[in-house]
Amino acid sequence: MIFIARGLFAELEADEAVDGEGVADFFALCFEETLNGGVGVLDETLLNEEPASNEQLSLIKLAFRHSHEVMSEVCTFAYNFGGGVALRASPLQRCYRDAHAGLQHILLSDQIMQDCGKVLMGHV
Repeated sequence: MIFIARGLFAELEADEAVDGEGVADFFALCFEETLNGGVGVLDETLLNEEPASNEQLSLIKLAFRHSHEVMSEVCTFAYNFGGGVALRASPLQRCYRDAHAGLQHILLSDQIMQDCGKVLMGHV
């Protein structure tokens, strides 16, 4: 997985006009890898009382970011099509507010994503 991530990052780095689709593909790849073995490998590492590698931690952080991005998009879609009711105190309004407040969290910051990219590209 790390080699796939490095290759995809190299493509993104070479492309002067990185589009949202390429970044979305990378986040989806990290999320899929985390669900399909990344978490299991991390569990195994920690159960063996070994420290987690920077690559493992980066993949977890990127998967976390991706899952939040998807949740945020779903909330925004519902809010946009909720009409005037979406403005009133409701579970939808609360979900929208909480989802977007979460974007301010340090673990979801762009700097963390850049740091993860550097790790996966082998620059750290």
